[in-house]
Amino acid sequence: PTVVRTEDRPALAHAIAAVASGDWPGCSLEVRFLQHGREDRTVLLHLEADAPQRVRINATDLTSERETRRILQEYETSLRALTAHALDIWGLVNDNGTIRSMSESVSVHLGWTAAELDNAPIWDLIHPEDREELRELYQTLKADPQAVRSGVYRVRHKDGGYRTLESTMSGFNPEV
Repeated sequence: PTVVRTEDRPALAHAIAAVASGDWPGCSLEVRFLQHGREDRTVLLHLEADAPQRVRINATDLTSERETRRILQEYETSLRALTAHALDIWGLVNDNGTIRSMSESVSVHLGWTAAELDNAPIWDLIHPEDREELRELYQTLKADPQAVRSGVYRVRHKDGGYRTLESTMSGFNPEV
């Protein structure tokens, strides 16, 4: 059997009574359900008056979404810990060249903080003579997501000059 958790029952009962009596036109609230032999579920309930003394309830299960968000946060925390003290620059760049994330080590090599480069176009940092080669590399990675490629590029330092860096790219993911 599935039952509403004891501590959530008063709020649910109050909301149903208020909507059924016409005191509230409707409302939304999260309720946790206990399931015998299965994981508990967190559900967003939308209540609205359907007729006098009648309430329509629509439910959206939030459990999987929250678990996915929790796993993603754990992954991001682990990745930040891994890259926090690395001397190499680690970065995530999406398929159109927008920087999604950069390790703080970028400041050692290029003078920028990671925050300054968030959502910046990578193309603005690459020397104009090296951009076409990098665009070709991007096309290779789009065509073969398992490919690993290296290259040497001149990248703009915050002081306006360029530094020559070797990069290795892999794992192209269009959803980043």
